Amino acid sequence: MKKLLGLLFFNFITIISFAQTKESQDRNPIYFLDSVRINPDYFRSINPKDIAFIQVVKENNAIERLGEEGKNGIIYIETKTFARKKMWNYLKRKSDDYARLMPTIESDSSFQYILNKKLLKNSCDFDLASVNDVTLQEIKILDRKALKKDFNVNDKDHGILILTEPLRDSNKGNRF
Repeated sequence: MKKLLGLLFFNFITIISFAQTKESQDRNPIYFLDSVRINPDYFRSINPKDIAFIQVVKENNAIERLGEEGKNGIIYIETKTFARKKMWNYLKRKSDDYARLMPTIESDSSFQYILNKKLLKNSCDFDLASVNDVTLQEIKILDRKALKKDFNVNDKDHGILILTEPLRDSNKGNRF
């Protein structure tokens, strides 16, 4: 369902961008792809299947981030590859056990990510984008036995249980 909504949102933004007149192009939001500012025309070349998530920041929140330049809003896009690397680096900094057990990003195929007791399909799952210094409560490493007993997962060596605070309003710049 989230993927479908993401694709619909992506298509909506693309259509809006193309439908603008020359006069209204000055009202385009500022686009960032994987933390790098991009030209709105480049946005069209992004494959929706490669997107992990999109965050829209508007009005005063956008102006707070970019000054007057952000008055028309900001659209942050992260690819699955970027989101996965970002989360791997973040979790390594937050948990010595995680860093020890997962020395390379490719090691994560033997891990099951669990966010607030919900099994995630992959390490760049949209839900992991909500994990940050404000929301993070705890990271717990589960061994194979606990993973099987508590979550009925048999094909992974370890579980990464991540507990967070409830999510906040996305328009205030927090991820939803």
